[in-house]
Amino acid sequence: MTQSPRLIGVLLAAGAARRFGAPKQLAMLDGRPLVTHALSHMLGVERLAGVLVVVGAHGQAVADTVGGHPGVRIVVCPGWEEGLATSLRAGVAAADARGADAVLIHLADLPRVTPDVMRLVAERALNSDGGLSDDPVRAAFDGTPGHPVVLPRSRFGLIAHLRGDEGLRSVLGGRGTTCVEVGHLADPVDVDIPEQLESLQS
Repeated sequence: MTQSPRLIGVLLAAGAARRFGAPKQLAMLDGRPLVTHALSHMLGVERLAGVLVVVGAHGQAVADTVGGHPGVRIVVCPGWEEGLATSLRAGVAAADARGADAVLIHLADLPRVTPDVMRLVAERALNSDGGLSDDPVRAAFDGTPGHPVVLPRSRFGLIAHLRGDEGLRSVLGGRGTTCVEVGHLADPVDVDIPEQLESLQS
C-alpha cells in the first residue's frame, strides 16, 4: 500500500502591505484578524500535516496572532523586504526540512478561499494510486489561475532561484501545471486596499 504523501501548508503573511497603508494581516474582518481567515481554512484541510506561517513585516504581531493554534509553526523571513520570492524560499525550505513531499501554498490576503477549494486542489495533486504527481496543481477561478498551489518536492529546487517580487509564475508557467476550476466554490478577491476589505464585511 502506498504511503500517503506528506503535504504541508505554507501560508505567506510576511508582506509590508504598503498599498493597504497598515498591517493588513491584522486588519479586522468579521470580528477577527484577516490572517486568521486563511489560516483557519488551511487548518480545516485534514490532509495537511501542519501549517507553516511565514512572517516578516509586523512579524511579532502576526506571530502572536496565529502562533497559538495547534498544528501551526512560525517561520521568520528576515529578508522579507526583498519581496515575495524571499517568503516563498523561506516557507518551502522550512517545509522541506520537515520532510514535506509537497507544499500547499496560500496567501494571507485571500480570506474567502475555502477549505473545500484547498481539499479539491490537494486531491488533484494525487495519482490514482494515492501517490503524488510530479506536476504542480493550482486553483483557477473562472479560468484565471490563482491560489492555493500544490508544489511537489520535485519542484522545490526551482524556488531557490526566485528573486525579488517574483512569485510562482516562472515555476508554474508552460506545460505540466494542472489547473483546477474552483470558481463555483469560492470568491478569490484578495485584499490589497481598505476598500476591498470593506466590500467583504458581512
